[in-house]
Amino acid sequence: MDGSVQIPFQARPGGLIIRLNNRDIVEKKAATFKAVADLIKSHQAGIALVDMRGIPGEASFLDRFEMGEMSARHLPRISLAVLIREDQVDRGQIGIMVAANRGMRIEIFTDEAAAEAWFAQNSPPAG
Repeated sequence: MDGSVQIPFQARPGGLIIRLNNRDIVEKKAATFKAVADLIKSHQAGIALVDMRGIPGEASFLDRFEMGEMSARHLPRISLAVLIREDQVDRGQIGIMVAANRGMRIEIFTDEAAAEAWFAQNSPPAG
């Protein structure tokens, strides 16, 4: 194995739906964030919805802190939302606060229809 991280995604007008279905986002944070950032940049996405519902297990406080920090450090400044399961919600919102303190705003959704509506409403105009 070469250590690269494969990121499943669906291109939509103006943006990407990115689906993370394994623990790479937790266990290989730097490589995963770099792969996501490269994907966003290569598609010139103006918006991204990251679906993390398929990630098994839990994220620790430190994992959430680091994911917020890496979001702000690595990802382009685009409209970004994360779709998670109810049991993945961090009531303390540490990752969101860390990202916000570094200039990155992230929306969190637990409802797929609401996340899709956000994506449609915030997508850059075509052309």
